[in-house]
Amino acid sequence: MRGTPLFASGLLALPLAAALGAGGCQSVTAAPPAGTVFVAGAHQARVYDAETLESGGPPPPPARIVAAAFDAQRRQVAIVAGDGGGEFWSLAVPGVKALYRLGLGLSVSSSSGLQLGAGGNYAYVVGSAAGRGKLVAIDLASHRLAGAAMVGDDPCALAANAANTRLLVANHGDRSATLLDSKTLRVLATVSLNFAPKHVVALPFGDQAYLLGDNSVAVYDMAREAIITYLPVGPDAQALIVKPDGGEVYVSNAGGTVSAIDTGTNEVTATMPAGLGAGPMAIAPDGTVLYVGNARANTVSVVSLDTRALLAMVRVGEQPARLALGNNGAYLFVADATSNDLAVIRTARDPNNPNTLVALLPAPAAPALLVPLPGGP
Repeated sequence: MRGTPLFASGLLALPLAAALGAGGCQSVTAAPPAGTVFVAGAHQARVYDAETLESGGPPPPPARIVAAAFDAQRRQVAIVAGDGGGEFWSLAVPGVKALYRLGLGLSVSSSSGLQLGAGGNYAYVVGSAAGRGKLVAIDLASHRLAGAAMVGDDPCALAANAANTRLLVANHGDRSATLLDSKTLRVLATVSLNFAPKHVVALPFGDQAYLLGDNSVAVYDMAREAIITYLPVGPDAQALIVKPDGGEVYVSNAGGTVSAIDTGTNEVTATMPAGLGAGPMAIAPDGTVLYVGNARANTVSVVSLDTRALLAMVRVGEQPARLALGNNGAYLFVADATSNDLAVIRTARDPNNPNTLVALLPAPAAPALLVPLPGGP
């Protein structure tokens, strides 16, 4: 199936003075480096220029935007509009103009349901079709659907091993995980879990993956096709993130903590402070600082990964739902789902005024997705 070309849409400028009109925000004392941030929520998407904080947006897809990721090789944003039949859209960078779209025949409900292959040739999407779990592969070069495979019930997330030869799908509905060959989409193994998984991440080396339940993590080896161990975390665990060097995996727990897992020993080695409703996370590019969005406290916790200490607590909008670091970690962007705004935080990289709120910008309704896009041509 070929993609359908779309017309480009120009950006709509929003004056910076108007963007900073929210009460209690500090004025911008230093412009962020060049680049943009793609923000999606409900039926609307918007991009923000990281230098001027002006905003605009591509034409909204006909359904709610569920998942988004940046394809660095092609400098494109991949998005999935998930309700109903589901569509895959590709947006060009810079300018964020729509290039093509593909019908998926798939209902996607999870923001973790999109995975870009490490080789840059394929995108993978999981969802449901006719009441059954399904994975669809998209050839990013030819703009065609490349294949499909049936997986478990209500698949919600997927991850690829470092060699990009295997895919692991977390199936929430039947408490299982499906392992597939990433090229042939042949099912290699199906493993039963002790919990209903809601997230999965893989290390940047080797074949080890981590599946998240409500209060534990399953460590799975994609080469051996076996569960290595279960680790207690939580309670009410929310999300996983991998340290850039792969040495640790972090688990946010809604009670207000973060569990640190040593990936060499597969042991929980520390419990770090966060805030009530701890959920979405981001890590500084150098791996020294962890940022945690706290949905119940309306704050972002800044945690040192060297000392395990809380460095700062930054007040943002209501119910931070997604975090993303832009421009080499100089600014943290926070999508606030209830107050419908985008918080911009100057990070610890600024020694004179670290971890401070720069602005609250108006965002699409119920923003839940952030993708930082690099500057340059």
